[in-house]
Amino acid sequence: HYLYCISGRNMGKANITIRDIAAACHASTASVSRALNAKPGVGDDLRKQILACARAVGYVPDSVARSMRLRTRKRTYIVVRKGKEDPAVFRLPYKETLYAQLDTDVQILTLGFSTDLITTLQRVESTYSPQLFAIVGPCLIRDQSRFSQIHTPLLFIASDDAPQNYPSLVSDDFEGSAAVVNSMIAAGHRRIAVLSESNTGMAAYYPDRIAGYKHTLAQHGIPFDPSLVHAVPVDYGSYLSSSRDILQQAVTPWADGRHPFTKSPPTAVFALSDFLAFALISVLWNAGLRVPERLSVASFGDWELIQFLPILIHSWVQPLDDFAEAMFTAMSCILQSKPFPRTIALHTHHPDGTHGSAYAISPNHLAVSGYLREGASLAAPRSSQTAPDTPAK
Repeated sequence: HYLYCISGRNMGKANITIRDIAAACHASTASVSRALNAKPGVGDDLRKQILACARAVGYVPDSVARSMRLRTRKRTYIVVRKGKEDPAVFRLPYKETLYAQLDTDVQILTLGFSTDLITTLQRVESTYSPQLFAIVGPCLIRDQSRFSQIHTPLLFIASDDAPQNYPSLVSDDFEGSAAVVNSMIAAGHRRIAVLSESNTGMAAYYPDRIAGYKHTLAQHGIPFDPSLVHAVPVDYGSYLSSSRDILQQAVTPWADGRHPFTKSPPTAVFALSDFLAFALISVLWNAGLRVPERLSVASFGDWELIQFLPILIHSWVQPLDDFAEAMFTAMSCILQSKPFPRTIALHTHHPDGTHGSAYAISPNHLAVSGYLREGASLAAPRSSQTAPDTPAK
């Protein structure tokens, strides 16, 4: 009966709509929708009639049909490593915009630092057979040979511990670090400490930033003192809390006149990430040690959290919008089996008047150009380091 009633209007089961079922059952489309979705407002007899009609004609709800269509789409995953205290990494376009740009269904997968990256990639790979994994942030994989278990192409974005033989997108670490250290030396500093970070039991991150620091010291004839380079072991799940605790132990002695670094203390600190700079300045501030009056601080990043600092920080800026645009270019190249371009002109405008850009540092690696932002956290060193500031009330 139902097939006969509907066949005159719509012979294809895949195209049967709730309007067809409503006409066959002499009901409103609202009643059909309520019945099919198990919602109140439909009598029992009419509900049974509607469900029987839907079964007889092989009706497929639109949401299910859409889900089935999406499963046939080519998929790419952007896997974002994120802790509880981390801000959003990039401002990504809408998924349909990404689909139009890359001709692939882009899924965003947020992965906590306590979750094993390789196990997650294997599970997604076996279920969906994606075209590409783009991994944003630290990998935290001690045995990097495990990446060979993943058969899907991999792209690493801002992953300082990524395996070297995979395509990657990074910041211009060496050049940026050199520019920051040059500006600190120009302000009169010669004892410049460096704060890096590490995962427990692993080497310090940001080796290219440390290399830029060493190179710039040598250019100015300043001997490198390894005692001024410190790697803070952090818990990436609770980055700010764990780094504050460690820095508190090191910085507190300044409040009572003792120096935590060396017998000849630094006059400035170059924190190799905004998270470290944020933690350091907050610890200094709470100890009554003002920046830059007591200690100059510079940073690397331009993450959103620095806007909550009481002072504009002197920093090498990594433009996040530039990273996002360069990431899509790199993803497109991998999906089309094309080499990375030597240079990429980006659409962004920087405050210093330059345009955003990225460039190839090797066939498989792209770097995004940053720029120096001068901030009030850098000043000339004090003539005397003997008298600590009065702690804030």
